[in-house]
Amino acid sequence: MDYFSDDAVRSQLRTKTVRGAAITGITQIIRIGIGLATIPLLARLLQPEDFGLFAIVAVITNFALIFVDAGLSMATIQRESINRTQVSNLFWTTAAIGLALTAIVSATGPVLGWLYAEPRLAWLVAVTALTYIFAGLTIQHQALLRRCMLFNRIAVIEVLSLLAGQVAAIVWAFNHTGQANDYWALALIPLVSSGTRMLGVWSACRWIPQWPARDPQSRQMLHFGGNLTVGQACNYLSSNVDQLAVGYVFGDASLGNYERSTTLALQPIRQINGPLTSVCVPALSRLIDQPEKYFHAFRTAVVLVGLLIVPFASLCIVEADKLVPLIMGPGWNDAINIFRLLAVSLLTLPICNASAWLLISQGRGAETLKVQAVDAVLKIGLVGCGIPFGVLGVAAATPIRSLVMPAYLFGVIGRSGPVRSRAIWKLCLVQMLAVATTTTMLLAIRWCSVNSEPSAIVVSALAAGLTSTAIFLAFRFVRTGIADIVRSLPLAHATAS
Repeated sequence: MDYFSDDAVRSQLRTKTVRGAAITGITQIIRIGIGLATIPLLARLLQPEDFGLFAIVAVITNFALIFVDAGLSMATIQRESINRTQVSNLFWTTAAIGLALTAIVSATGPVLGWLYAEPRLAWLVAVTALTYIFAGLTIQHQALLRRCMLFNRIAVIEVLSLLAGQVAAIVWAFNHTGQANDYWALALIPLVSSGTRMLGVWSACRWIPQWPARDPQSRQMLHFGGNLTVGQACNYLSSNVDQLAVGYVFGDASLGNYERSTTLALQPIRQINGPLTSVCVPALSRLIDQPEKYFHAFRTAVVLVGLLIVPFASLCIVEADKLVPLIMGPGWNDAINIFRLLAVSLLTLPICNASAWLLISQGRGAETLKVQAVDAVLKIGLVGCGIPFGVLGVAAATPIRSLVMPAYLFGVIGRSGPVRSRAIWKLCLVQMLAVATTTTMLLAIRWCSVNSEPSAIVVSALAAGLTSTAIFLAFRFVRTGIADIVRSLPLAHATAS
């Protein structure tokens, strides 16, 4: 396949987008299923202190991982046309960055150990930093697959790499449970996953990079990627400053409860948003000169995310006291209220994440950076205000930020481009109405029910799904969008013929 042909990218765009969304949805269901299966296993084999220890490492190492990509994967995906020289230059750039960051981050391990008075952090950081080498050699191959919308290949790679990392962690934890080195199970997850992903991507994309060469367009791509990178760094800081604060002020045990609550409440939307971004950004980038189709594609994607997240959000808010012990086992009662607070942020978080697609697909890198910088300042300020009120005060920063930030974000987006602020607000209000109605329904069921067993969650989950779906379908544009998706599915074409 010619990964650099513009015709190959634009042909059958609608069908590729719908098929990619379907594949992504199935993939994420599998990924979430793997996560929900392994979270309780690891929670039973390891202690909260182990998760707290690795959470400190993960905040630092995941932050540095942003700079390996340097926004250059999105520069390849978003650009209208590319050539082999440009992508080769970007490949060698990310490879060099990955190698340099491995050395730099490894050197910070002893400093982190001294700061937290925990010498084990030094070796954990050094081992986890090896993932940067694998990532640097993977980014451009994966970007080419996404640009050409070869999502079936990406899906297989993502599932296998996730499974490999989780299996390695469980095997280690099972063989070393209760021992002083059991925490290494958590370090194996990113290391094994990134290595497996690199091998899988190389097998799926047989492109071989050229040696670096001069190209004036490469500089523009680096500039666009630079804006995205700094913006992503701000976003990462705002997303993790609460964990850093909890770990530093309240200790490993509190951080373990906080980190597990964050994973359980927010990981589903994160696992949906990441791969869906890889579907929607290339599709929207190809539709930028067709405003009506552009907005229709964006609106349909937002509705699909809402249909998945709204029932989950309502269920987490109402049934947190049942979900946490059921999934994580005994000993995690301190995580219940943290989990419930974080779930409130799902009121607006999905549509805020989706709105970022508009800025990126329109090439508005500077505005993306500005929005994410404001978001970071807001979150840091809220976390600082919450520290005197304990761990729950810090947790409250996330839902407050998610309710305040849309006003600024939607205003920036509406200044230019095919989508107006009013249209985004309409989508946001529909989703908030669905959450409010579904939550009210679940509270009524809980109040009337005499069954306090965890099995009652099944009834609540079904009620949440049916109620939220009914609210969404009450709007004509939702029904129209779903009908268009159904007509674009391969099965529908086969039936029609």
